[in-house]
Amino acid sequence: MAAFALFNLVRTSSFQNKFVNWLSGLSLLIYIIHENILVRSYLRPYIFQRIYLRFGYGHIVLWVLLLAGFYFVCTAIAGAVYQSTLQKLLHRISDIVYPVLQRTCLRLESRLMSLK
Repeated sequence: MAAFALFNLVRTSSFQNKFVNWLSGLSLLIYIIHENILVRSYLRPYIFQRIYLRFGYGHIVLWVLLLAGFYFVCTAIAGAVYQSTLQKLLHRISDIVYPVLQRTCLRLESRLMSLK
């Protein structure tokens, strides 16, 4: 219920904070990097194994929070670097490639529909 209430509050309110707006623009990039299969399958278990071997699981909550903060900072930096370097170039390329792909898909769809 708290999640729905928070979602409804955020949905109906507009925020004018530049940092929050900038960070929310990076949220998809942060998610993609954070949930990357390599990070999820190999890096996280390796890090938790190292934490266990060195410190044990006595303070696991602290380690999880520190690791989440570290992931967040690293992915925010990577997202900001992407946003300031490659984003404009990739938008230009996608503006050129997308109409070509769209026409090709529409032609393929019309051919498939005519096979009935």
